[in-house]
Amino acid sequence: MEEFTIQIEKEEIPEEYAIEQNTKKTLLRHWQLKAIEAFEACKNGKIIYSVATGAGKTKLGIELIKKIWETHPEYYVLIVVPKNVILETGWFKELYTNGINLKDIGVYYGSIKEYSKVTITNMQNLHKIATEQFQILILDEVHHSAARKYYPYLTLPN
Repeated sequence: MEEFTIQIEKEEIPEEYAIEQNTKKTLLRHWQLKAIEAFEACKNGKIIYSVATGAGKTKLGIELIKKIWETHPEYYVLIVVPKNVILETGWFKELYTNGINLKDIGVYYGSIKEYSKVTITNMQNLHKIATEQFQILILDEVHHSAARKYYPYLTLPN
């Protein structure tokens, strides 16, 4: 099993990871391509996907981020997960593996409080995040995201 850690300072990023443009490509499944089409047809830019475990939701999310950046490269992304393990071994690693520059990925949890073009946090820290700086919100495995206490986060500015 491959290990991956995110406990590094940005100044300590090995040179081979600190590239100007991450050119890694992702091969998408048919359902993911259809999901991107559905997002593009969506009038208000808000969409919910309900997909089985292991089917590729994270890759879909990353491809949607890259698609949005084609027309809005200045947009910032907030990804919220319920558990640190999803943050550490899921999103952080997958973002880089699927073409997002390491320098553009920040994490906000525990003792690490770094914002970047894509910031990943957990539910426990969501109330501490300056959400007004984000234009894109991805809630992954947050099964109670429709609860009233999360309404302010679900209505982030467009």
